[in-house]
Amino acid sequence: MDRTKKWFGLGCQGVWAALWMAMAPLQAATLSGVVADEDERLAKVEIILVDADSRITLGSVYTGADGQFRFTVERGKFDVGAFKSGYVSRWTRGIGVGADDVAIEIGLVNEAFAEDHSGSAEDDCN
Repeated sequence: MDRTKKWFGLGCQGVWAALWMAMAPLQAATLSGVVADEDERLAKVEIILVDADSRITLGSVYTGADGQFRFTVERGKFDVGAFKSGYVSRWTRGIGVGADDVAIEIGLVNEAFAEDHSGSAEDDCN
């Protein structure tokens, strides 16, 4: 009996088909977006991409001068964090990416204009 048939039960054609399928690239899509405050698009914002299910960080990029960022991703659900000094950090959670590209907008608030939600001990005294 042919070793291939004995080991895999597929025959030569089945083995080649299985190898071709294993090496075929997974379908990728683009998760992109723009980050802005009330007045303008923001450059040099760190964008962190996290797999929403496993909570594993997949990568990070910085926005360009035009405030835009881009990741190439496989199908799945993602969380995107935006971080810039002087601004309140923001997470956008549960972004579903299928076969089509997805574009999002992230609005950041300047810390000078953010409401104070620190819950300091002074606020608790009556």
